[in-house]
Amino acid sequence: DNTYRYILDRLDGRLDGKVDYINAACIFRDELFGLDRNGNISRVTVIECPGLSKEQIYIQANAWFVDSFNSGKSVIQLNEKEEGVI
Repeated sequence: DNTYRYILDRLDGRLDGKVDYINAACIFRDELFGLDRNGNISRVTVIECPGLSKEQIYIQANAWFVDSFNSGKSVIQLNEKEEGVI
């Protein structure tokens, strides 16, 4: 997608139409996200959803993964409906 390519091109600071993936990954790691206990680039976000039940939030979050990625299974490593954890 050209939008992501543009964002990554901006991250390397050159805006030359070429993406420096290593530099972009370092910026994601150091400035935008962080490293988890396994050394992977990771981000945890808690979003308040007043008026929605735990089940409604769970269903909508899973739908977002399916719509946003080719396969939600390829990006979701833990999916516990009863606990409401994705």
